[in-house]
Amino acid sequence: MNLEDYSLAKINIEIHEVNIYRINLRKFLLAETKKYAINARKFNSILDELERLAIEIHELENKKIEYLNLNNL
Repeated sequence: MNLEDYSLAKINIEIHEVNIYRINLRKFLLAETKKYAINARKFNSILDELERLAIEIHELENKKIEYLNLNNL
């Protein structure tokens, strides 16, 4: 595995890990909402975290695209 493959693999792993965390957080939010065991403040903080994760995933995808474009030149 060369440096380029290693770098892309690290980016892909990070994207995958953030996606898994986001999915689990959404499942938790849904379960807690169904049980009525979550207050408004906690609900809003989880929504903020989900939004932050979406932005992070988008930034990682952009980083991956930039890296691929840089190596194709």
